[in-house]
Amino acid sequence: MLNETIQKNLEGLKNNSLVIDIETSSHFSDGSEINIRTNFEQYVDHAKVKWVGLFSYKNNETYLLDAQKDAQKILMLIDEHNVLIGFNSAEFDIPILKNNGFIDSKKRYLDVDCMVVLGTASGHTKDGYPFKNRGTLMNYKFKKNSLKCIAETMQLETQKGDIDYAVFHKDVWTAEEESEIKKYLEGDILVTKQMFDKLWDYWFPFAEFLDEKNIYNLSWIRNSIASLTYKSACKTLGVEPTYSDNTTKKEEMGGHVIEPKYEEGTDVWYVDFASLYPHIMCMFNLFSEVDNDMYPNAWHGGKLFETKGYYDVTHQNLLSKNVAERLKERIHLKKTDKNNPMIYALKIFLNGLYGCGRSATFEKIHTENFGWDVCWLGKQIQEFTIDMLDSFGFETIYGDTDSCFIIAKDKENSNREYVNQCLSEIVDIIKDNAPYPVDTFTIDIEHHVDYVMWPFSLEPILDPETGKNKKIKNRLVRERKGKKKNYLLIYKEDGEVKTKITGLPIKKNNATPLGMKIFNEILEPQIIENKSAKFSQAHIDSIVEKCLDDKEILKLLAVEHRVKACGEYKDASRIQAQISSGYFNGKEGIISLIKNKSVGKAGKGSKYCTIEEAIANDLSVKELDLTKLYNELAPFIKYEEVKEKKTVVSISAQEENIT
Repeated sequence: MLNETIQKNLEGLKNNSLVIDIETSSHFSDGSEINIRTNFEQYVDHAKVKWVGLFSYKNNETYLLDAQKDAQKILMLIDEHNVLIGFNSAEFDIPILKNNGFIDSKKRYLDVDCMVVLGTASGHTKDGYPFKNRGTLMNYKFKKNSLKCIAETMQLETQKGDIDYAVFHKDVWTAEEESEIKKYLEGDILVTKQMFDKLWDYWFPFAEFLDEKNIYNLSWIRNSIASLTYKSACKTLGVEPTYSDNTTKKEEMGGHVIEPKYEEGTDVWYVDFASLYPHIMCMFNLFSEVDNDMYPNAWHGGKLFETKGYYDVTHQNLLSKNVAERLKERIHLKKTDKNNPMIYALKIFLNGLYGCGRSATFEKIHTENFGWDVCWLGKQIQEFTIDMLDSFGFETIYGDTDSCFIIAKDKENSNREYVNQCLSEIVDIIKDNAPYPVDTFTIDIEHHVDYVMWPFSLEPILDPETGKNKKIKNRLVRERKGKKKNYLLIYKEDGEVKTKITGLPIKKNNATPLGMKIFNEILEPQIIENKSAKFSQAHIDSIVEKCLDDKEILKLLAVEHRVKACGEYKDASRIQAQISSGYFNGKEGIISLIKNKSVGKAGKGSKYCTIEEAIANDLSVKELDLTKLYNELAPFIKYEEVKEKKTVVSISAQEENIT
């Protein structure tokens, strides 16, 4: 728990914060407009500030200011705050405000760019650094790193509005235009403020892990989780967090996933290793790797486990002790105060430590074999557990890095008491073979699964000699295999029947609304009732056709397209360029379109049309392109009904060892 002085100082720091957003226009010296998408840096260099929106935590007030008329007030407000908060502010608002003389370049501000902090790692700064991905860790799934998309996904009280940006090419505005600008600007300011408030509240528990310097520079909000975890580890070790330019060697060793044996299963026990990697780090003292020549008695494995590196086990490393203590703290909080935000903070820290130790960048805790041995020991523990479970009468039908799905060979053994007894014996043996066993290491029953389904499909067979796909007469040889990390479960929790889906396309961010509707409203109830997630092709076809009898359902097949002006695409045949030409007279825009075979102002082989065009032309099911929808529904279709079976090369199963 942070002491009162630090909490008070942090409160003062927040009260010294100013949210900023600017509206600009940018032109070359000849008066021609600069396109922000194609010439971002030149846009920033030439941009003229027209309006400035501010929210002062100090004054608890929002300001919507004309940059010409209210220049002195803008200068004063910015100058009297020490923390600047924005969205894309590091590369847009702040440099433009400096260029326009609103920010004193000599004064050092602490800046928080909510786009960089929240945005997914697919986004990058101009220096090539990925965004911090904090939104994903907060369980938000952003389709795009835009202010509008992030605000919508976070379900903020205020949402981003729309405006014709041509209004900012003016220097004088009518009363009506000023009102429209202020409304739009206020929306952006409040959205950014609400994002920052959520960031502050959510990540505040992490401040406890850091030293005062990193607390006050807001590392717990601004840094990547890896950097935050590293700084916390260095605090524990009493060293300064320094960084190396060395690159990490690519290693083959990683998490071990066992392919599913069957397409469906019932009466399955889903068992889980509690915080497997953090327990391995502390129980095997992996932060103390040493040179074997200097430490001839270093630990290199024992009767049950082996390691690639050598480890000093004469005393437990400070960081290993700290991990053990935090594991204990987390488990205690889960039992006594399950809503405590520190539970999640500890989970993120403990999981992040593995990535830090594996990366050469974090030189104070990285060692050559740390990452390899964490994964290898995890694999050995999993394999030992599977062997022991087999001796106890269980068959492992699937496994991931820290979990196993097992079924009892004798149904009399399929009871919670016996499963727990077996797991307890396995845990005791593992701990007996670790240099520093900890009581919190357990293998728990995650769920007793009434029914589980893994999607199987025809996959190419790899030739062990060449490492390439096996072919006969230039045709692929394939076998049916289960897809890893993809499954559907039915289980009971507190007497309520629940389903859980992992990995299947029907639950992904880009799933069609129609696919999700069919699953949620039709298939899921049938799956629960039948305890089976497999249906005939005819049944799925009839559901789709019945849904599409209602033309309003066509809206659920529409996919949003955001396009630039067609001239910005090098290839005029790109579908985005065609949409720009067909629906926006060559300009940029946003539109939802339905892919089909006959109607639309964009597309050649396949056409793209609006919902209105689809309804007006009375598109039939046969004319619609339902490829994506059927890809989402494919896992729920019985194999004997799948037409792709015909594409398998006909070879003797004995000759090629395939089914």
